Amino acid sequence: MNIFEFEKILNMAVKYLTNDYTKSKSVCDQYLIAKRIMSEFINIKKEFKFEDVLNWIKENQVNWYKGKFKVIKRLAYSIYDYECNNKFTTSEFVYYNTNELILFLADDEVALINDYILKSNLKGEYQGNIRNYLSHFFLYIKEKKLIIDNLTLVDFENLYYELKQRFLAEYFNRTIGHIKKFVDYYSVKKNINIPMSFILNNYIMSNLKYLRSVIINDKQNKILIDKSGTTLSSNMFSDNLIDDFIAILKRHNYSKSVIKHIKSQIRLFHMFLNIIDYKYSLEILDYWINSVIKAKYKGYKATRNIVLRYIDYINGRLDIKKIYNKLNKFDSTLPTWCYKDVESYLTYRKRTGCVDNTITNDKCAILSFCLFLDSKDIKTFELINHQLLIDYTTNMYNKSLEGKNNYISRVKSFVSYLQDKKIIPLFNLASILEGNRVPKKIVSTLETEVITKIYNLKDDLKTDVELRSYAIFIIGIRLGLRSLDIVNLKFENVSFKNMTISFIQSKTKRHTTLPLPIEVANAIYNYVKYGRTKCDNDYIFIQKRAPYLKLSRTACGSGLQRLIKMTGFTSVKAQGFHILRRTYASTLLKTNKTTSSIALALGHSTNGTVHKYLNINKSLGYTCPLELTSIEYRGKEL
Repeated sequence: MNIFEFEKILNMAVKYLTNDYTKSKSVCDQYLIAKRIMSEFINIKKEFKFEDVLNWIKENQVNWYKGKFKVIKRLAYSIYDYECNNKFTTSEFVYYNTNELILFLADDEVALINDYILKSNLKGEYQGNIRNYLSHFFLYIKEKKLIIDNLTLVDFENLYYELKQRFLAEYFNRTIGHIKKFVDYYSVKKNINIPMSFILNNYIMSNLKYLRSVIINDKQNKILIDKSGTTLSSNMFSDNLIDDFIAILKRHNYSKSVIKHIKSQIRLFHMFLNIIDYKYSLEILDYWINSVIKAKYKGYKATRNIVLRYIDYINGRLDIKKIYNKLNKFDSTLPTWCYKDVESYLTYRKRTGCVDNTITNDKCAILSFCLFLDSKDIKTFELINHQLLIDYTTNMYNKSLEGKNNYISRVKSFVSYLQDKKIIPLFNLASILEGNRVPKKIVSTLETEVITKIYNLKDDLKTDVELRSYAIFIIGIRLGLRSLDIVNLKFENVSFKNMTISFIQSKTKRHTTLPLPIEVANAIYNYVKYGRTKCDNDYIFIQKRAPYLKLSRTACGSGLQRLIKMTGFTSVKAQGFHILRRTYASTLLKTNKTTSSIALALGHSTNGTVHKYLNINKSLGYTCPLELTSIEYRGKEL
């Protein structure tokens, strides 16, 4: 456009925008200023070229305030709108020519674009712009000799970067956004899966670049891929499947922000799988979490749970309330040669009624023993002899004598099992796997002053976590329950009518019924009423985030530490939540309760282990002096 035509259209554009677009005097004045500034620029250039004007506007954006920049850019687009259509097609902000590129498309391609616009219910003044956006896409497909039905991650990636180099940021973002929506529409219309279109997004593309930089040259990743025995399909990550999975999460009260995070993490994992040809295993997933996600994203632990839930969903076995624990040290480091016999022994222990905590301790002890044998180049239990067992007890590392004795006791039981199975010959274990004499220690309890301070916090509790921690503390200090029993409590276990609490102890499997003190009942009520999220979980104590699973026992100890910190006793070391059970038992002792009654209150089957929970009662000790009748007196006559 020459300078004379430009001046004519410029006047018409200013008149059109000020008369039809706005009646604000301040905005009209801004258009007059924009008219003068643009006229000066075109007089220097001697002609109007839209791309040159856009570059000039972009260069000067930092020098203009927001309102000035906006009206100059709008004026430039309006002039170009008139140049292309010989009229002003809209008083809205027209971003680009509306009809130029679609003339180069085939009739079937034009029909697809028009059908997309019709079904999208887009405003009439923007339809020309969208035709132009999608024309860029079809022209790129033709140029690269691609087929829409078979587009891959690499194809979308190349399209993204080529269009980004070609256009200014604002026009590029709109083009990419509508291309993504069109591909989604096309996949539904043709009933095919084009799963990677979601990468047409600035945030996703930046993550893809990061993924490539971490993965491509990583030798560990290549080893894991070679070992993988499972191959997933790109169809498993279609938008429809992801949307159905998200719908399930919504029904379990996941928040919008969390759902957005989950969707992005599933798509990131999809991109990762695409790069490694969809090879999958738990080891590959853990590699992705620890080597890729952990370095850049917060909440990486939850991400592993998210991906495993989705994998279960696409395989038809989703359990939304299941917690997917990482591969533990026992499973990951136990030598393969001893796995069969160890697994057989643990199965036997479970059949005899051992609880999970006992089995876990067995695993720790047996793992240390098997690793010791492996270090001695022993590859079968049949080679075990006296000297090996003696060397194990001599060289084993434990922080405490109690821990060492615990390991020796469990290893002795395991070796006895191997002897019973005639895997190793019979010999006397008592003189070989011998424990160490452990000195008696004074039982530690929580100080009375600290307990009083925590009691006084009840009126200052505000958050759901504080209410939950206080209720757990009150149950521990007033009833002496173990942390595992507290987190396993269900609403059916507590009777406010009878003021009792009934449950089966996790460790001993003994059914226990205890009176429910009023302060315990109030603490539970306040947590349920004002702190606990409303959901269909039967457990009283639940996590504060969706899907609101049962609380972990570690939360009891952290809750106690939180309350102690709130009291200001920062120097107090609670030594774990079990200190409340010892404090409870010692409190009963101070009230002159017998050992039998204390054992009954703790749920013990005998009185033999009660002493581990009882602190020294000095005041009662003074009333029990030793008799002196058996001591001979050799002093002077009295």
